[in-house]
Amino acid sequence: MQVFARLLLLLTFLAAPLRAAAEEAAPMTPAPAIPESMSTAINGDFDGRSYAADFAQDGKKGGGNDVVEFAGGLMSTRLCVRFGFQPAPYLVRVEGKKVHFYSEMTSEKQGKIVFSGFVEDGKLTADAKWAQARWYWTVNVGIKFDGALTDPK
Repeated sequence: MQVFARLLLLLTFLAAPLRAAAEEAAPMTPAPAIPESMSTAINGDFDGRSYAADFAQDGKKGGGNDVVEFAGGLMSTRLCVRFGFQPAPYLVRVEGKKVHFYSEMTSEKQGKIVFSGFVEDGKLTADAKWAQARWYWTVNVGIKFDGALTDPK
């Protein structure tokens, strides 16, 4: 028992410097700046839509499938909700037929995912950046989404 207590004391003593070194070595990737041209107004042709999407980590092939949803001014994905990420407000900018979107979903346990992408002709293309700070390192994962409209109006 005494050895365990000493080990715990040693780990507690070393935790702060290790955490500081890990954060310095792998800083969180800053979220892209929200363009001033984006609006919080709900786009009637965009809100209420769902997109079946394939996703994969940056630089890797194959990942999985998800459904990206825009409803009531909130964006979510079914997998993100399953992992504790809350649906979040999204911003839009319309450029001809292309609707750009931006959203930041957070989870108390899983960190933050920043989505930015666009929809054009019923096709969704998006990049997501997942960041989760841990005491010993920061998880930074890029994820690509490509999908198609599931519920044409």
